[in-house]
Amino acid sequence: MISTLIHCFGIAIAGFLIIGTHKGPKEADFLINSFISLIFIYSHIIPFYDPTMKLFLVLAYFVVTLGGIVGGVVGALLPKISIGVSFGAILWLFISTISLPVSKLGNNIIFSSGSLLVISLTISIILSQKYLSIANEIRVALAAGLILSTSVDGFLNKGLFFTFYDLFRMRSSSLICTGNCELQLMIAIWVIGAFSTYLIQGYVNGTLSRWQTRSHRYQALSTHLSNSIDSKVQSNSADIIKQKTFSYPSIVSPNFFDLDDVNIPKVLDPYIQSVVPITQRLASRHGFQIGNSCNQWEHAVMLLTNETKVYDRPVIDAAIRIHARLFDNYRHWCDRMGTPPLLLLNKLDSIDYNSVAGSNYQQIDDSVDHLIYIEDIMLYLLIWGEASNLKHCPECVCYLYHKVMEDHINNTNGNSKYPGHFLDMVVTPIYDVIASAMKSGGDHVERKTYDDFNEFFWSPSCLKYSIYVDLFNEDFIEQGSIDNLQLSLGTHVSNAMRVATKTYCEKRSWLHPLFSMRRIFEWHVITFTLLTAWAFSTELQWTYAFTLQVGSFIFWEISFLSILWTSLEVWTLYPQSAISGLSILGFLIRLLAGYLVFVYQSMYYHWSFRQINIDNKGQTLIDQGDALFWWWLYFWLSVVSLFFYFLESILCYYPKIVSWLLTWNNCVIQAILNIYYPLSQLYVGKRVHVEQGYVTKYILFWISLILFKVWFGYRYIVHPVTIQSIELYDEYMNFQKISFVKTFGLMFVLWFPHFLVYLIDLSIWYSVWISAAGGLVSLIERQGAVRDSASFRSHFIRSPLAFAQRLLHDTSSVRQKSSHLSASTAALNELILQPKVSEEKSSPVMKAKPIRAASKAMSSADLQSLNFTAKSSNNKNDKKSGDKTFNEGMTEYLSDVRSQRWIIFSKVWNEIISNLRAADHLSNFEREILSFSTSNELLLPVYLPIYQTAGCVSTSINLFKDSCNEYSSEAEPEKKIAVIEKFYESMDVTMIEAVSEAWELLTYILLKILGPSHKADIESLYNSLLTMAKTNDLFGNINPDALPQILSYATNIVSIIKSSATKRKNKPIVTVSKMKKSVSAGILPSLGADFSSEVNNKPTNKSKEVTRKFEMPEPIFQSTFVLNDTLRDKLRDEIRNI
Repeated sequence: MISTLIHCFGIAIAGFLIIGTHKGPKEADFLINSFISLIFIYSHIIPFYDPTMKLFLVLAYFVVTLGGIVGGVVGALLPKISIGVSFGAILWLFISTISLPVSKLGNNIIFSSGSLLVISLTISIILSQKYLSIANEIRVALAAGLILSTSVDGFLNKGLFFTFYDLFRMRSSSLICTGNCELQLMIAIWVIGAFSTYLIQGYVNGTLSRWQTRSHRYQALSTHLSNSIDSKVQSNSADIIKQKTFSYPSIVSPNFFDLDDVNIPKVLDPYIQSVVPITQRLASRHGFQIGNSCNQWEHAVMLLTNETKVYDRPVIDAAIRIHARLFDNYRHWCDRMGTPPLLLLNKLDSIDYNSVAGSNYQQIDDSVDHLIYIEDIMLYLLIWGEASNLKHCPECVCYLYHKVMEDHINNTNGNSKYPGHFLDMVVTPIYDVIASAMKSGGDHVERKTYDDFNEFFWSPSCLKYSIYVDLFNEDFIEQGSIDNLQLSLGTHVSNAMRVATKTYCEKRSWLHPLFSMRRIFEWHVITFTLLTAWAFSTELQWTYAFTLQVGSFIFWEISFLSILWTSLEVWTLYPQSAISGLSILGFLIRLLAGYLVFVYQSMYYHWSFRQINIDNKGQTLIDQGDALFWWWLYFWLSVVSLFFYFLESILCYYPKIVSWLLTWNNCVIQAILNIYYPLSQLYVGKRVHVEQGYVTKYILFWISLILFKVWFGYRYIVHPVTIQSIELYDEYMNFQKISFVKTFGLMFVLWFPHFLVYLIDLSIWYSVWISAAGGLVSLIERQGAVRDSASFRSHFIRSPLAFAQRLLHDTSSVRQKSSHLSASTAALNELILQPKVSEEKSSPVMKAKPIRAASKAMSSADLQSLNFTAKSSNNKNDKKSGDKTFNEGMTEYLSDVRSQRWIIFSKVWNEIISNLRAADHLSNFEREILSFSTSNELLLPVYLPIYQTAGCVSTSINLFKDSCNEYSSEAEPEKKIAVIEKFYESMDVTMIEAVSEAWELLTYILLKILGPSHKADIESLYNSLLTMAKTNDLFGNINPDALPQILSYATNIVSIIKSSATKRKNKPIVTVSKMKKSVSAGILPSLGADFSSEVNNKPTNKSKEVTRKFEMPEPIFQSTFVLNDTLRDKLRDEIRNI
């Protein structure tokens, strides 16, 4: 049945060659070369295999099939040579086969076939070189008839096939047929098939029409280029590439700096003096646009200014660093091109700088080195500014700079070009080629993209083209290949780009995903083989030596798959993509050398299972050693031939070494890489390694996954089917009527689904493993953790330190810990600054010291280090030495590292919040509660966001209330102290800061509302509370039940002021009414002041000072106007409540 299918497939191939050769000429060439190679390899390989060992005979068929594929691929890589060789081989077979039935020599014709083969090859190669089209048509016709007759012969007695078998072996055997084997019929089918194919090709290609018109002149195929450009349609390039810019702006306004402006910052003067003259001279010499030159010198000035550090020399140090970064890719590109970088810095000793750079500028230093750096930079920036969308082709920009600098160095006469010359003559032609290709219709096979054009500048051959129109003397044709044209050094690069071929074209086929996933597929095949060998070894009780011998079959698989992957790699490039000569050489070496080793591997492995057998004709090569000898020969041949395979597998664990090898400028190493790894010829993708630490984690992840997969695959996939296979094979051995083909088919049906499951389950286990690994990482890093209020506030308090360590520069002092404060216990109230003011004028806020918490380990970014409170001294002798002015205190505060962190972080945080509001991610209300607050009238420069301190004051009061009640219930002093310490431990940083801010703000509000008249009262109250806080008397002298009411009254005061502040500001004039009865239980009526005069802004006539009597006031009926202020009344009531 399999033989029948093969012969039917051969007939289908013959039908394709007869009918569809004109639709797929490349496919036809591959089939013809594969068929000739198949017959040749079959004739020389099969005799070395024992026909009684049918399993190894299947192995031999794999070797022959792979040989046919290799022959077809080699023919595709060498199309002209393969046409001549295959034509000669088919012609030799045709002549030899026809000669057999009529020759009197009979079988002796075999011995003269060698000379006939040489003559046929010589004639066919000469004919294919001179008359390629005719030779190809005859070759295809003979090949179609050959395949057709051979396929038909397979249904008969295979006389024609065995004739070919002996002809290729160059020896006579009993298999050759000259009698009743219907050889004449096969020859007749061959001739009819060849004649039919030639007629069909002649009709399709127009050969018959030329015969009818008696036009015997040979015309080349349209797919091939003529060697003479003169035979093509000529066009004057000057008509295409010509001046298009005729008008120039009379005045170009600068973007930022006007050279005539006297207000330019002085810090920019040295940069402008260095950059502007060089820019003007370069723009004039090379014809850059005026607007571009203005943009680029401003660009360069800003780059140099921003790059300059405090300790740098003016201009030069910044220019050196920018020069190194800007030309890093250009230096790599020059290394790829095999040419030295054209930089004025490199040419300093070999050129006259004054002739190149000019001398009409002011030197900053005695040396002109920095001007050379700037000139290189400016020339690159000017080209970059003119390049437009060519910036998407970075190697194209490198090429343009290289060519312009080459002209800049060699042509020192200083001839000027009109503004826009570079745009018209260089950029526009290149852009037009790219734009026309992008706008062209069709799929990716027919049109080129940015990547295709950029790869054009990866080849050193691009350097031989010119960028100026006045240098070239020929034009290209619209289609064709650059390699087939005789180009002059004056060819414009745009024309070369127009006819350049694609270097890669993706084919949409199921073979492409197989090739892309080849490493994964190969790993599964190898591990599946090892697991199968071990499973059979366990069930059949094999020895370790025999198990190792069977498991060494993986070497054969690696060689087989390596050749198959190389063939698929050529298939992905052929025929749409251009393959360089070096790549072709590499493919040929890998295919031919690899296949030769593979043939010997197959024979040695087969002989390692074969017993010594001496036939009647004497001892053969197989009988010259025992099975162990052939296995060791197979083993060492495999190890040596697969050395680079194993080396590549090891280097996968060290990607940094791979990058080093790919970029190593060693001819031997690069030659080996070009042969074994053709992708190394690319310019990109050579430095993409990651740090070894990440690679190690990645490898550990995959090792754990692979070990589990292998265990699961052996336990549940491979081992269960092993017993069934043993029983199935036992039936084949015991019942001889069961054919090997049927048994092999059943084995395939049994094992193939399990192999598919083994392939698929990796994706399943990978999903499980990556989920587990991701969950573990998220737990370690606490990703997505929902914080409670306390932990969120705690993390926010530590944010400034994390911000400084992660985002600020390593040399920043803000990243370090504070130098004069403890990093663990420094609290907000430990940074104490005392303003030097008089006792009666000092603010209680500036004098008081809030409650100090017990020592507690805190972050070095503790916000408590920001508190500005006064440190009162009980010793009057120490007061002078301990006091500081406010400015001195502020200086000390700003110099503290942790304070600087909070100031910097608050600005960045507020900027983030503002941007979120601008993007409408936050509302105005959310912005207010999330932002840090500042005030010029308060002490601290920044205050925590409201959301951070919200609810902390109430919580603190409740804690204090509970502690006071517990304190009162305790009688022993030790327990009272324990209650106090417990209270301080329960107060975190945010709560202490919230109480401190609330106390400061409440004191400030009361001072502002009550004015200077009650300043002494507030100070007395403030100092009393402070004294009690210092001695911890608050727990015994304060009524804790009143604290929530005080908080409520304070909240009402703030709410009243907030709701009425805007209205009072807009309407400051008060309203009055007549005959107001005012009854007050406070102190305002007892002051005896005439409020009517104050309301009316009229001075009173009283000369004596009013005596204030504090007694119970009586209702007063005033006939004058009185103040009616609702806001005042509300605030007065709340203050009285407090």
